[in-house]
Amino acid sequence: MYSQESTRKQKSYDDLYVEFVSKIEDQKLNECLEILPSLLKKAKDNDSKLIDVSTALFKQANSFAQENKIEEEIEVYNILINKFKYVQNPKVLEYVKNAYINKDIRLGELNRLEEKIEVQDELVDRFEDNEDEGTMEDIASTLLDEAFTLEELDRNEEAIFIYDEIVRRFENSENQIILSTVARALFNKALLFVHLEQYKEEVEVYDVIIEKFSNSDNLIIQEQVAKSYVNKGVAVSEIYGPEYSLDIYSEIIRLFENSASQKILLQVALASCNIGEILTKFDKNEASIEVYNSVIDRFEDSENEGILEVVAKALLNKAQRLEVLKIPEEALIIYEEIIRKFENHENNILLYVAFAMKYKVLLLHSLNRKKEFIEACDDITARFAHNKNRQISNIVVSIAEMKRIYTQ
Repeated sequence: MYSQESTRKQKSYDDLYVEFVSKIEDQKLNECLEILPSLLKKAKDNDSKLIDVSTALFKQANSFAQENKIEEEIEVYNILINKFKYVQNPKVLEYVKNAYINKDIRLGELNRLEEKIEVQDELVDRFEDNEDEGTMEDIASTLLDEAFTLEELDRNEEAIFIYDEIVRRFENSENQIILSTVARALFNKALLFVHLEQYKEEVEVYDVIIEKFSNSDNLIIQEQVAKSYVNKGVAVSEIYGPEYSLDIYSEIIRLFENSASQKILLQVALASCNIGEILTKFDKNEASIEVYNSVIDRFEDSENEGILEVVAKALLNKAQRLEVLKIPEEALIIYEEIIRKFENHENNILLYVAFAMKYKVLLLHSLNRKKEFIEACDDITARFAHNKNRQISNIVVSIAEMKRIYTQ
């Protein structure tokens, strides 16, 4: 009697390959693993045969993915990695690299974050000397994702180390995709300093981004520069006082006001609105209204939700400035405009509708317009009684109580 192993030794590569593929298609991974040593021994250094075997494995991993059999999919990636990671053929190595990347993604979906980091480190170690542009892009993005994962695990110092590693490795690259990863790494490093309450260090990183990338034509990089200006303005305002951030906001408007990117224009709108709020702090109400008007006129027809949220904020701030200037009728018109314009929106924009309705109620109360006051109170209750947003719910409760007291 011959053992199964000795029987396989007598088989040709072609016969073993047919058996191997059959076992894969039947999803019998353990039997595939039993066949694989003999199959690879027969293949030896024949690139064509190694490509055939690795292709069959990768196709099966995709099949498991389509069936949502994640554990089996990961097991196939493990086979590919363990058996082929030192093969020199570029096609086979592409399968190995993609096995690492896909395994990384799946472990993230399963929230197995420690294992995910191990896979990311293995990928970088295996391919860091590869000079292929696509592989360098994959390494940069893998390192960036590893830093995000470390942040999720609250390992912030390690995340900063990885962000610095991305900059060290790739800051002199001419590849725009890689440079955009460098810019994102720096920006996220700055955000980590906010979390660590290291605000001066945060500003220093924004300055690095602005210095390195202000002349870039890449829209993704420009977005990081624009966001850096806005965040730097906020940080400088906190550290030194709001008046010191005015020039920063003005600079971003000068640089990017004609951008074709909606994401960048969002930062322009935010910077403009921040200028209006700073002017308000110094009781420059007419000047702040002019700024809010510029935001409204420029962006009110935007289809970008983020920009429309800034428009809603600018309208609300303008109405409150009009109240301070004792022009209540115009303020009421603005509150009505906010309600009319944004009542069918959701999320944060809808919150501005709730605030507009609240301030309308308060203003009508102060004007002693009892009938309109009661109607406005009822409008809030009817509109938001079942809304689950905590801030909106608090508004509904407070207005209902105000109406109760007023009508006793």
